[in-house]
Amino acid sequence: MTSSVHLLVLFSSSVFYFIVFLGAAYIWRISKLRSLWVGIGGSALLMAFRCLMLGLEMWPQNNVQTISSWVHILDLLVPVFFLLLAVFIYPAFKQFNHRLDKDEINQKALIESKEKYRALIENTDAGYVINDAEGIVLECNDIYVKLTGRSELGGVVGHNLSEWLVDTPDADYIRDEIRGHEGQQLKKYDDLKYRHPDGNIVPIELFSRGVETEEGLRIVALARDVSDREADRKKLVASEKRANLLFENSPIPISIFAADGHFLRVNKAHDKLWGVEHTEIDPDYTIFNDPQFNELIGRDKLVAIFKGEHVDVEPLTYNASVNASNDGKIKTILPIFFPLFDDKGKVENIVQMHIDYTERVAAEQQLKERESFYRALINSTNDGYALLKPDETVIDANDEYIRLSGHTKLSQIKGRISRQWVKGDMGLAELEKGLASGCPAHGIRCDYLQPDGSVIPAEVSGALVESKDGPLVVILARDISERLDAEERMRQAQKMDAIGQLTGGVAHDFNNLLGVILGNAELAQMKTEAEPYVGRYLDAILNAAERGAELTRRLLAFSRKTPLMPKVVDINATLDNVEKLLQRLIGEDIDLILVNDPLSPSCEVDPNELENVVVNLANNARDAMPNGGKLNIEARTEVCKEDNHWVLEDEMSAGDYVVISVSDSGTGIDPDLLRKVTEPFFTTKDIGKGTGLGLSMAYGFAKQSHGHLSIDSTLGEGTVVKVYLPLYQDGLVENVDAPAPIVESRGNEKILLVEDDPDLGDLACHMLESQGYRVERAENVEAGIALYRQHGDFDLLLTDMILPGGRNGRDLVDELRRLAPNLKAMYMSGYTDDAIVHDGRLDEGVVLLQKPFTTVGLTTSVRQVLDS
Repeated sequence: MTSSVHLLVLFSSSVFYFIVFLGAAYIWRISKLRSLWVGIGGSALLMAFRCLMLGLEMWPQNNVQTISSWVHILDLLVPVFFLLLAVFIYPAFKQFNHRLDKDEINQKALIESKEKYRALIENTDAGYVINDAEGIVLECNDIYVKLTGRSELGGVVGHNLSEWLVDTPDADYIRDEIRGHEGQQLKKYDDLKYRHPDGNIVPIELFSRGVETEEGLRIVALARDVSDREADRKKLVASEKRANLLFENSPIPISIFAADGHFLRVNKAHDKLWGVEHTEIDPDYTIFNDPQFNELIGRDKLVAIFKGEHVDVEPLTYNASVNASNDGKIKTILPIFFPLFDDKGKVENIVQMHIDYTERVAAEQQLKERESFYRALINSTNDGYALLKPDETVIDANDEYIRLSGHTKLSQIKGRISRQWVKGDMGLAELEKGLASGCPAHGIRCDYLQPDGSVIPAEVSGALVESKDGPLVVILARDISERLDAEERMRQAQKMDAIGQLTGGVAHDFNNLLGVILGNAELAQMKTEAEPYVGRYLDAILNAAERGAELTRRLLAFSRKTPLMPKVVDINATLDNVEKLLQRLIGEDIDLILVNDPLSPSCEVDPNELENVVVNLANNARDAMPNGGKLNIEARTEVCKEDNHWVLEDEMSAGDYVVISVSDSGTGIDPDLLRKVTEPFFTTKDIGKGTGLGLSMAYGFAKQSHGHLSIDSTLGEGTVVKVYLPLYQDGLVENVDAPAPIVESRGNEKILLVEDDPDLGDLACHMLESQGYRVERAENVEAGIALYRQHGDFDLLLTDMILPGGRNGRDLVDELRRLAPNLKAMYMSGYTDDAIVHDGRLDEGVVLLQKPFTTVGLTTSVRQVLDS
C-alpha cells in the first residue's frame, strides 16, 4: 500500500512538473524575462522525468510482466496516440501558439503606444493629469505642476483638485462634478481658474474624459494656460466695445445692409437724422424695392454698389416717412457706400454713411433768399444805398440814391465820384475821418445838389466792408426833408401847447372877472329904464364883456380845453341852419352855394361848436373876397384809407369821414404863411379886422372831435378849408330844428353854492335869490362839506370846478354824495381840467355851466337840473 502511494505521488509530481513546464513555456512567449522562464521550464521538465524514472524503479517486480505486456500494447497505441495528437491536438496547439504570438504583438504595441503617449504627454505644452473619482491626482506631467503654481510633482500628486481650483467650496463639489464624466463623454471647461500659492490667479482651459478601469473611474484631462488668449479676448471685447461705441455715437448717420439689401443695423445718428427708429421700418423693406432710392440713385447704380463697385452718387432729397410708421423727416443727403468683403472676397455687407446736406442746402437757399431779400430791401427802402470804392467811385446804387444824386439811371452815376453831387464839404470831412479810423460813421448831415439848384437835406451813414477785391465803402443816405418839416411842426405844436396852457390858466380868472362885469352890468341895466343914456353905457359894457367872453371861448377852443357836449346830428340840417345865418352876414356881392351830401350823413359832434366853426370859416372866406366872389360850402362822405396822406402823417385814423369844405375865390394865402394860419393870434387881415383865432379855434374843434382840418390855398385863386369829422354809422339823430322848450327859471329850493371868487359868488347868490331860491355859500371844499353837515337839507350843489386848497369841485361832489347819494349837482367854470372832461367831452351825467353866465343862463340851468 505504501509503495502504491509512493508511486502515485511520483507520477503525480511528474504530471505537475510537466504542467509547470507548459506554463513556463507560455509565459516565456509574453514575458520580457525570457531567460528566467526558460530556466524554470527546463527545471520543471527535468523534475518531471526524474519523478517518472523513480516511479518506474519503485514499481513492483511482479508487475514487471504486466508492464511488459502494457508496453507492447503501448507500442501499438503510441503511433495511434501521436496520429490522433497530430490530427486533433496539433491544430489546437498551433492556434494556441498563434494566439500567444498575437498577444505578444499586442503587448508590444501597447507598450510602444504607452511609451509614445507618455513621450507625447511629456513633450506637449498642455498639462496632463489623471485623478480618481474623489478628485485626488494620481498622475500628471511637469506642465500641469507648473499650472498649479507648484514646483514639485509631490506638491500635486496625491492632492485634491480643490486645493488650487478657484470658486470650488470643497471636495464634495469636485466629486459631484466628476460624477458627470460617466459615459466617457468629452467635457470642456472654459472658465476654470487655478490659484497659485502666491495668490496669483491663472485662467485655465481644460478638456476631460472619464475612463472606467479595474481600479474604478479615472478622469484624464488636458489643461492649458489661456492667460494670453484671455488677454487677447479682453482686448477684442474692448475693441468691439469701442467700435460699437464709435458706431452708436458717431455724429455721422451710418446704416449697414445685408447683401440682399435688408437693414441689419443703424446707429443713433441715423434715427435722429430721419426721425424714425430702425424698428419702425417695415421688416420687408430693402433698398432695392425702395422706389425713392431707385429713382434718385438708379437701379443699375444700386446693383453695382452691392456688387462692391465704386459708384459716385449725387446729393439727393429723401422722404423717410414713406417707409416708417410715424412721421419721418425729409432730408437732403449725400449717401456714401462702401462694401465689406468676407474671406472669399464676396460682398458680405454694405455700409452706408449719410452726409446731411439738409442744413447746408437750407443755408444756401436761405442765403439766396437773403441776398434776394436784401436786394429787394435795398431797392425798396426809402434810404439811398450806394457801394463805393475807397476813392468814392460809385460801383452800385439803388433808385433812392440815384434820385438823391439828381439823376434817374444808375448808368449816369456809375464810375463817377460821389462828391460831385454833394453841396460843399459839409459832412464829407467828418465822414472821411470816421471811415479812416475804421469805425462806422452815423448821422452825418449832407445836402445833395439837384439839377435845378435846389438841395435835398440828407443824413448819411457809412462803413467799410471787406471784399475779395479789397475794402469797399457802403453809404446809406436818408432824405430828411419830411423829418425836418415834422420837427418844425413839433416845435410849433409845442409852442401851441404852451400857449394853450397859458390860455387855459388865464381863462379861469379872466372868465370870473368877465362874469362879474357881465352880471353886474345886466343887473344895473334892469334898474336904469328911466335913464336911457346910462343904459347905453351899460350896453357898451355888456358888449365888451361878451366880446371878451367870446375871445376867451375861442382861446379855449384852440387849446382844446372847451368841454364838448356832442350829439348825433344831421350834417345837412346843420348846414341848412348855418346857411340861413350866413345869408345876412356875407353880403349880396358873394354867391353862397351850399351842396349837401345826398346820403344825409350824421356825426357825433357838439352842434353849437360845429355851427361856430362853419360861420368863422365863412367869415374868413368873405374877408378874402373884398370885391365879391363865390363861397362854396359842401358836405360829402369820404373814405380815408391807410395810404391817405393825413393817415400816414398820424393826423387822423383810417376810416369813414364827413368832409365839410368851405372854399372861396379870394386872394389866397402865401405858401410861406400857410403853415402858420392855425396859430393863435396869427392873421393876414388888417389891424382891427380879425382876432387871429378863427382858424385856430376850428383846428382845435376838429382835433377834439377826432377829426382833422386841412388848408389848401393858391395865391390869386382862393382857399379851400376842409374839416374832417368821423362818420356816425347808426343811432338817433338830434333834431337841430326843434325849438328849445321854455323852462320856468324861478323856484324856492335850497342851494349850496361853492365859489372861491367873492365877487362872483355874491353875484351868483343875488341872481339866484332874485328868482326865489334860498342860497348858502362856501368858498372851498372843506367849507362846503362843513356847511352841508350843518344844514344837510340842500336840494342842489352848485360848485365852481377849480377851487383852492388842492381839491376841486369833482372831489366835493364825490364827498357829499357819500353822505347823500341822491344829491343833485351842477358845475360852473370858465376852464375845466380833466376831472369831469375826458377825451374833450363831458363825463356822462355831468352838467356844466360855462362862465361867464347871465342871470337867465344861470337860473334856467339850475331849474333844468332841479327838474331832471
